[in-house]
Amino acid sequence: MPRVKEQKDDFETRRRSLASLSEEDLKKRFWDLCEQVTRPLIELAYQHTSPSIERSVLMRMGVNSLMSNAIVGRLLKENLLGKGAGHALLRLMHREKKSVLEAARAICEGRTLVDLFQDKNVTVQQLKVKASAATQNSSMPSVAAIPPKLDPKQKLDIPALMKDLEHYHPRRRGWTWRKAGPQTYFKFAYRDMSEPLKNSIGLPASRYFDNIDPQPKQVITTEIASGRFEDDIRRMRMAAWHGSDHIMVIRTMGQSHFDSLIEGTPEGVGGVPISRKQLRATRRALDLIEDEVGRPINFHSYVSGVAGPEMAVLFVEEGVNGAHQDPQYNVLYRNINMVRSFVDAAVAKHIMAFGNIFQIDGAHNANATAREAWCVMPELLVQHGINCAFSVKAGMKKENIGLSTVPPNSAPAPKLWFDLPYAVALRDFFQEFKFRAQQNTRYIESDIEEATRTHVVDTLISALTHADVQSTITPDEGRNVPWHYNNIRGIQTAKQTLISLDGIKEMVEIKREGPLGHMARELKERAVLFLEDMVKNGGYFQAVADGQFVDSGQYPERHSDGIARDPEGGIAAGSIVKREKDYLAPVTAHFGYNSLEQTADLSGADTFSNPDLIPWTDELDPEDNVHQRLRQLEEDRRKHLLKPEVEWHGDGIVQINVFFPVSLDLAEAAALELAAKMN
Repeated sequence: MPRVKEQKDDFETRRRSLASLSEEDLKKRFWDLCEQVTRPLIELAYQHTSPSIERSVLMRMGVNSLMSNAIVGRLLKENLLGKGAGHALLRLMHREKKSVLEAARAICEGRTLVDLFQDKNVTVQQLKVKASAATQNSSMPSVAAIPPKLDPKQKLDIPALMKDLEHYHPRRRGWTWRKAGPQTYFKFAYRDMSEPLKNSIGLPASRYFDNIDPQPKQVITTEIASGRFEDDIRRMRMAAWHGSDHIMVIRTMGQSHFDSLIEGTPEGVGGVPISRKQLRATRRALDLIEDEVGRPINFHSYVSGVAGPEMAVLFVEEGVNGAHQDPQYNVLYRNINMVRSFVDAAVAKHIMAFGNIFQIDGAHNANATAREAWCVMPELLVQHGINCAFSVKAGMKKENIGLSTVPPNSAPAPKLWFDLPYAVALRDFFQEFKFRAQQNTRYIESDIEEATRTHVVDTLISALTHADVQSTITPDEGRNVPWHYNNIRGIQTAKQTLISLDGIKEMVEIKREGPLGHMARELKERAVLFLEDMVKNGGYFQAVADGQFVDSGQYPERHSDGIARDPEGGIAAGSIVKREKDYLAPVTAHFGYNSLEQTADLSGADTFSNPDLIPWTDELDPEDNVHQRLRQLEEDRRKHLLKPEVEWHGDGIVQINVFFPVSLDLAEAAALELAAKMN
């Protein structure tokens, strides 16, 4: 793999061409370069398809994920993927007067496909089938399946949530923002708060203030993913009562590399296996919880990995409101082939745009990965810019595109001297987009107090600059073992800080004259130089191949230790196919070349317009599923047994603090011995 050579920081020499530019002209230069970088990427995506894209078409036609996988496999074997999986299915339906599912079954059972495209007398314009034929043998019609309202004095009935899931559909699509404006609580007037909750739990000191619970105007995130979604649902209810309205679910380890969807409810590792059943049960619970607290709750997961387009369809169908989507995440951190990643991403983003799903990018991973995180600040601007420009080209509205920003440094470094200029520079370039302010995980240990102190400063930066979404994170979550009360502590930290800083901009302003303004300008110029070199040296793919990203030098300084990927290598390399002249995808919200402009009504209907067409697949593994896990706990529930827990129902884990006035090594050994004696 070619790698960029080490080079010294010649910024002062290189910047001469930029020094005379006004702030507005520098911003224009940045976005012009982002346009140049992303134009060939979107053109590539427009003309190509992939196995995941074609499975996403079949899903929208009402074919389940297992059959979709088999059909696409057949098309690949017969070299027909470039014509479109939906096209093949439609031709078979038209010729043999079959329903969608009858045609799908025929292909899965071995029906050859080549002959379907040899009949030159049937053009794509003639392929429209009757709606009745399309919907025949579709999934069961929707039946009202609404559990009773939650009682604040009663625990969630998880088994009841699992009943009749095949009939349940979410009641809305898209992201919801808090309704902000002046508020009065107790004896205080607030400037930056939102409407109060119907049911909530205030901060610990609220009992001194008539138990008020002011709600900041920022959406507040908590990340919940223990591996057992049925336990996570209980924690989501806790989080909503404490003020979170953005519930983010991390995927199980390795799901990025699954070239298809997961079905059923297996237990996850380091996250939750994202499946239709898991999403539907969780969304159903959140529908009840948001009625209980009196505010919409945004449900969030990840549209990345090899099955991105399928995940996007799944999220629109199941009422997921927000999602991470950034092809650069695939390329840099999951070693998924970069060509496949960008082709898939354009389709996934277009589908997300249809569902009004709020997108968050993955640029913060550079900060979490770099050896010296404060040195990748110019690159972070570049990664944000590439994903934003690409997303707009794929059909997303700017107000639905969120930057995953993270303060890059932490004490004992002089944190604000890095984090605040970076935050200002970012907001100068990206005023038209939304900001999801993450909290620093690169420089924290497994110490909740240390994390809290760092995250208070991070939230101060959000208040001083601007954030639409304030994320929270805890040391244990960063290591994929989230515990109930640490989620709540993280929410409390953000809420307490934002309430304390209410109206701060009316009293304090950013001083742009002086070092802060100079440092922010420098970061923006370094980002422009990064993009100029990318365009000069062959574009995005070549920059990744050269190892330009996540290098520990602050651009243009290079240490030759960045992440390098082969454009022809990685997971799913060689899997994209050029769309042929008669390529057809007869569904709603499909990005790229289509031989017909109006295609959604060709098959009669699709799942985006008729949820009753959504296929239901239950458990595939008779042992590894939610019902077996709940069955093991039946006796505990029946006897109302109470056990301590930190992550899973009755896991029996107890955390204690002990202090030994000795050296660290001796104290650690003594603590382990004490724990052993306590069993």
